Amino acid sequence: MFNKSLEIQQNLLASYEPTVQVSAIEDLIAQEAPLQLVLRLLCLASLTNGGIKAKTLENIKREILQTYGYSYLPLLLALTTLSLLLPNPLPKSLTNQLSASEARRSSSLKPPAVPPAFGPIRKAFRILSDTPEATPTDVSYVYSGYAPLSIRIVQAVAMKGLVLANLPLSDGSSRSGPLLEAGAGAKKEAKVESVACHPINGWKGFEEVVKLLPGGVVDQVQVNGEGHQRGTTQANPTTTTVVFFLGGCTYTEVSALRWMTQHCKGRRFLIGSTSMISGGLLIETLNPLAPTLNLTVSNLV
Repeated sequence: MFNKSLEIQQNLLASYEPTVQVSAIEDLIAQEAPLQLVLRLLCLASLTNGGIKAKTLENIKREILQTYGYSYLPLLLALTTLSLLLPNPLPKSLTNQLSASEARRSSSLKPPAVPPAFGPIRKAFRILSDTPEATPTDVSYVYSGYAPLSIRIVQAVAMKGLVLANLPLSDGSSRSGPLLEAGAGAKKEAKVESVACHPINGWKGFEEVVKLLPGGVVDQVQVNGEGHQRGTTQANPTTTTVVFFLGGCTYTEVSALRWMTQHCKGRRFLIGSTSMISGGLLIETLNPLAPTLNLTVSNLV
């Protein structure tokens, strides 16, 4: 079941036959797979494809309630309210409901009810990128070819070149060069070299790209008492960049940031987060009745 869910996730991220992937999720429901696994896959299908066909989604919700129990209806409603599981097209009544909910939540920032198109985001941030596991040349190795969007956003600020190209190998060849195509032996001999960090200058070069993402963008340059931009000195040649996650981050994202620290000369990343989360824990926390239902976190994380 783990291999099947992994296959579905990879296909959804690549936008490969999304209808077939939704059918595969329905098969998992018929097999009474862990509910958290099913809901995570459904949310992924909704986020990567701008929603799920309305009639299909209604049938799936009915199957979930009949298979796992009607006590999970509040959880399905919560996922819809948070725009994690939406029909496509979005009914007008639901659009008004989501807009009113966001208006109550914040008067200044109103995220869109419908998630942004994943295709342009995947292309702009190079979310999918093959990298050899023996000598990883990109943070995408942490998810076997998928680079977390949060990490790509950090790279867009602190390591801009890596969003467009991987780190060079010791012999100067690139990710698609002959060295990586020569076989496993060649991969083991390749060594990834560190690259020198560049001064952080905000979203420069990615102004249009960040517009694809929901939420606001803040760009502020810190200066010292003399009015000069803060930077490294000879006494302190290493710059510390703080990356803070509101709402929580995964251990995989931490691993990716640590990899960036190892391969960026002159910069180390200090990681802060309100909590450590996983896919299963995220679904559990969204369930209004989680304490009474004793929703078990799936091991398929």
